[in-house]
Amino acid sequence: MSTLANIAWLAYLAVWGVLAFGNKRTARGMPKVDLIVHVMVLGAAFDLLFAPALRRGVLAWRVLPDLGWIEDLGDLLQVAGLAFCIWARLQIGRNWSGTVTLKEGHTLVRSGPYAWVRHPIYAGLLVAVLGKAVEHGQTGGMLAFLLLVVEWKRKSLMEERLMLEQFGEEYKRYRAEVKGLIPHVW
Repeated sequence: MSTLANIAWLAYLAVWGVLAFGNKRTARGMPKVDLIVHVMVLGAAFDLLFAPALRRGVLAWRVLPDLGWIEDLGDLLQVAGLAFCIWARLQIGRNWSGTVTLKEGHTLVRSGPYAWVRHPIYAGLLVAVLGKAVEHGQTGGMLAFLLLVVEWKRKSLMEERLMLEQFGEEYKRYRAEVKGLIPHVW
């Protein structure tokens, strides 16, 4: 089933690549220091997940048994998480940005996966990354997952501040009604 997970990652990249050209203009962006930190953490985490050369020494220690059904579970998590991401990306449309930004004519999206969690792209990616870490079953993948939990939580807090400034009471109601990353939990 690993082929299906690979196809899901390729579909995710293709959707992001194609849709990146139709976004609204940025009205306000994130500070450069935060952007640099974000890119460095993402780079390190995804290298740990996808670069076999880094899975050596302590990063290669097995934390999960090397069993076929565990690999299959990891593949299923990847496919489900990436499908959720793609759905969220299609739903947010031209408001999307890879960085913390306000777009010209920014609208608050509350439908589709945004009715379940305020940050469904991060939630879906975390499920997919957890799936990749489970597939490998090694400490490097688990470290990548933890790095991304911390980083996307940090980034989501920056986005929350910006959304509160832009949408005020409407966003406060949204936050009260919909959890940030895990439906009904967190």
